[in-house]
Amino acid sequence: MALQADHAPTSEPPPKSLKWYESLHFRFVRVQIALLIFIVGMTVIVIVTVERSLLVDQGLELSEQLGGRVVSELNDRLSMAESLVTTMANLGEVMEPDTETYRRVVEYILNYEGEEAFIAGGGIWPEPYTFSANAERRSFFWGRDETGKLKYYDDYNDPAGPGYHNEEWYVPARYYPAGRIFWSKSYMDPYSYQPMVTATAPMRRDGEYIGVATVDIKLEGLAKFFEHAAAVVGGYIFAVDRNNKLLSFPREDLAKTYTRDAKGNITEEFLDIYALAKNLPAYRPVAAELNNFNAMINQLAATRRDYRPELVKAIADGSYQIDSAEAQLITAMLTDPLRSGIQEDQSVEISRIPLENDPILNTSAMVSLFHVPGTYWKIAVVTPMSRFYEVANRATRKVAGYMVVLEVIALLIMFMILKRLFIDPIKRMSSEIKQSSQEDALSDMKLDVTRTDELGVLASEFNARTERLYKAMREIDQINRELEQRVADRTEELSESESKYRRLIEGFKDEYIIFAYGPDGKFTYVSPSARAIFGVAPEELIGKSWREVLNIDPESLREADENERRLLREQVTVECTLKYYDALGVTHFLDCQSRPVIDEKGKLIAIEGIGHDITKMKATQEELRLTHEQLLQSEKMASIGQLAAGVAHEINNPVGFIGSNIQTLEVYLQYIAKIIEHYKRIKDATQRNDTAVLKEEAAELDRLEAQIKPHTIISEIWEIISESRVGIDRIKKIVNDLRTFSRGDQDLDEVVRLDEVIDSVLGIVHNELKYRIELKKDYAEVPPILCNPQRLGQVFVNLILNAVQAIEGAGTITVRTYRQDEHVVAEIADDGPGIPEENLGKIFDAFYTTKPVGQGTGLGLSISYEIVKKHGGDIQVSSTVGQGTTFRIILPIRPPKE
Repeated sequence: MALQADHAPTSEPPPKSLKWYESLHFRFVRVQIALLIFIVGMTVIVIVTVERSLLVDQGLELSEQLGGRVVSELNDRLSMAESLVTTMANLGEVMEPDTETYRRVVEYILNYEGEEAFIAGGGIWPEPYTFSANAERRSFFWGRDETGKLKYYDDYNDPAGPGYHNEEWYVPARYYPAGRIFWSKSYMDPYSYQPMVTATAPMRRDGEYIGVATVDIKLEGLAKFFEHAAAVVGGYIFAVDRNNKLLSFPREDLAKTYTRDAKGNITEEFLDIYALAKNLPAYRPVAAELNNFNAMINQLAATRRDYRPELVKAIADGSYQIDSAEAQLITAMLTDPLRSGIQEDQSVEISRIPLENDPILNTSAMVSLFHVPGTYWKIAVVTPMSRFYEVANRATRKVAGYMVVLEVIALLIMFMILKRLFIDPIKRMSSEIKQSSQEDALSDMKLDVTRTDELGVLASEFNARTERLYKAMREIDQINRELEQRVADRTEELSESESKYRRLIEGFKDEYIIFAYGPDGKFTYVSPSARAIFGVAPEELIGKSWREVLNIDPESLREADENERRLLREQVTVECTLKYYDALGVTHFLDCQSRPVIDEKGKLIAIEGIGHDITKMKATQEELRLTHEQLLQSEKMASIGQLAAGVAHEINNPVGFIGSNIQTLEVYLQYIAKIIEHYKRIKDATQRNDTAVLKEEAAELDRLEAQIKPHTIISEIWEIISESRVGIDRIKKIVNDLRTFSRGDQDLDEVVRLDEVIDSVLGIVHNELKYRIELKKDYAEVPPILCNPQRLGQVFVNLILNAVQAIEGAGTITVRTYRQDEHVVAEIADDGPGIPEENLGKIFDAFYTTKPVGQGTGLGLSISYEIVKKHGGDIQVSSTVGQGTTFRIILPIRPPKE
């Protein structure tokens, strides 16, 4: 219709009148107002939700950091107590049982920190009758009096008193290993009347349990320590022991019970968290979480190999202060089930528990629970939520106010700019177009193109529109004619290309096959070589899938299906190897490469590919592998042949003295048989009451015993048996080492220590070394590695035998292991004549040897090099003529992934 505007009038309706609320100017204002409301609203929401949440999270992280710092500082204090009690235990194990010495030593150690220290007391507590054969109880206990000075208490040794061998802090230490400290629950000492906990270290002498050493920690100091630390967050901190019994609490009047003992003394003791929660229900979630944590510790411990369930009854029966549930927890602590994920100086946050109304702070609070490693105490950091919200609200209001003002100003400025740059020019362009359409023909419409921005470009394009329309109509006819000619030419070229392609396919060798199939998986083309490869005519395969044509191995079929799904999904070229079986069950392999055929719309229309029959190549590779294995075994047998005489000598020595011992044993058995015969005669004479025979046999028996000394014979028989057993063990070790080394190679890797592999080899080659070679071993502490110990053993046999053969006369071979970064290194060094520099580059070549004909195959070092490389390692050599040679085997601690 626009092309007719120059020739005929149109019946188009008059231009539409624009209402004010439909104008672009009004719509821009409306959008700006809506955008302003949206941005302001979103800003407030983001600040209130995100920033406020971040500030609260930062406050919680501060609580977590505080908990970690408190646990760390508490560990420092406890570590000092553990050091003191360990020192006392070590001294108690070695000191002679002298009363005055024990008293002086204990007092001196406990006064290490001075009178104001947090140490309440401690002592050494021997097992019954171990300090003195006449004393069942002999403790050396010192405690601080009301003035802070150490005072010696002998009450525990009172025979009329309860003693100490059944105390809760004493009994479990019997089962603790050396180096581990047992921490008791909190209690009131019955003699010093001080609330405390006890660190107990077992004492053992020659493996026998002889008692414990203890250090008592004042609990009064914990409250001050926690009060000072909690000031940072405006809350409070309290602690519980392993049984969830309170160790400290900011309001002791709520957390302690006060009673009088039989002597009228006032005693005080902390409640457990469950009793506290009963009195103050707000703490019930905390009590439940702590109870669940202890249950989790029991469950974890029960899964460990070193868990000993029989100790539960032994500990509960051993102390009147420990019930079955507490004994179970102590037994779990023996395994220290949390130590795998916790370093000694680290804390672990157990959980966070919100309280709607904390009874101490009288406001909502967050309780962060922390685990103290080793002691299994728990620390609770209670932080008022108002502290977080107050900072968050203040920051939120301030930031929100600034953001709203800035956004309003920015939107107003942006509106003025947009109005000047776009709205006003568009209104002018609209007026010009409306005026031109009323006065001029379409071909004469012109807009102002003086602007250099996008609106100027738009006006210029609008002016050129009519001219381009005229030109386009003329060009369309020309393009149609050209397209028709191109289609004809392309059809002819495609036909010629298809003919060449078919001739190329038909010329392929019989081991290659060309195929194509549609998205449905059915073959649309198969090259003639299918007859040679599959034994089926190509035309019989058309319309069938791979599954219908071949008996494909299930695993290979899964791989092929996955590759085909990847090809269809990603439209990329894929490769796979098909393993299939012919009618006779013979295995064949076809290496296939497939690619998608995509039309000009991007749609998959076919899949084409090429296959290569690699069955013969696979068979050749298998033959090569078997030949290589035979070569490795032959070289190993050659090494065993060199060692045969030495191994036989090593076996003959113990066999010789075992044979000699058997001969001696035979003579002794004859003597014993004579003695037994006389005893039989004495027994018969006794039954007959024949005193004459009894006297005669008794005299003969005395004479025979004086002659052969039966007790001496029996003692020597035991020595003969012991010596023979040693010889048999020696033979067994030699045979086991030789059998391990000589068995056929298996591709089975084991986690072993490198020094064990080397020692096994040294046991085999011992006879080659002992007469003229001094062997030095320098083994460092290195981690075990994943390797094939038989193949590595062959490497070390080759290197050690080469070193022995290189040394003329007496010499030294040094075997050294050490760790180098993420590798384990073994060095074999000799002080032989060394290797000339010109030969160093050839020693790992196959069949290269400097030995006389008949003394070496030249394969030992070549095979050793290959074995080390297959382990992902390296073998290096350094040599100085006249000084010796060093071979260095470098193996990764973690083998590379294949």
